[in-house]
Amino acid sequence: MKIQVLEKIKSIKNLNMLPVVVSKLLEVTSNPKSSVSDVSKVVSSDPTLTANILKIVNSPFYGFPRTITTINQALVILGFTDIRNIALSLTVFDKLKSSLLDVSEFWKHSLGVGIASKVIAEKLKYAKPEEAFICGLLHDIGKLILSEYFSDRFKLILKVVEMKPVYISQAEEAILEGINHAQIGSWVTEKWKLPPVITKTVALHHSPVIAGTVDELAGIVNHANNLCRLKKIGFSGDSLGPDFNEEVTEFLGLDEKAMEEIAVEIDKKIASAQIILNMAQKKA
Repeated sequence: MKIQVLEKIKSIKNLNMLPVVVSKLLEVTSNPKSSVSDVSKVVSSDPTLTANILKIVNSPFYGFPRTITTINQALVILGFTDIRNIALSLTVFDKLKSSLLDVSEFWKHSLGVGIASKVIAEKLKYAKPEEAFICGLLHDIGKLILSEYFSDRFKLILKVVEMKPVYISQAEEAILEGINHAQIGSWVTEKWKLPPVITKTVALHHSPVIAGTVDELAGIVNHANNLCRLKKIGFSGDSLGPDFNEEVTEFLGLDEKAMEEIAVEIDKKIASAQIILNMAQKKA
């Protein structure tokens, strides 16, 4: 079954490539020798992408005191990775659809987990909190793949979740013989040649403890996912409440005060992220 699912994913032409501009952007932002000018040239080659990035950068989500009018300015203020993440987010919104899930609620949950992951990462002084954001945003994309390209099986999965007190990943593993959306999402991000840290974290977001050791970034996304379930931020198919992992909670070491501060920050960020959600809904 695993080989059959993987082979089908490999054969889906619509999933084969990211847009050329995004592939180039991933390449240039991964090169330590790249300059602001190098990255700006790539982004500016796509007027629609440029306009959408500037809309988001000038939205309340970032809350800059003055208007940013050029990609060069945005790159200097936000950095290469944030601009790459915005471009990648917009591409994923456009590329992945669903007829079986409420796309608006799905992306609200995904964006919530991205925001929560970044807030937690910043609280923990994780070296690259922007990595946590994109991993959180993409953590559930395997569900969209299942919904669109394995629709008969996904309908059955949703039926099982509706009738029994199980998580969607458990229903997936039962029906797909051990495969779940985390693995499928990981295969797709690898197919897109995204950074290995994203592929790994998407794969591990439900199982962040390996041989007794917590993978830090996967642990952050796992905790953020459960926090968003607790706060009922969006909906991506799971009716059951959060399932906090004790080892992850202990590893992160976030006390009650820290969690309260994180929750407040998440609420603020979610409220100001409406422009991103609007773009997701238009793309869906």
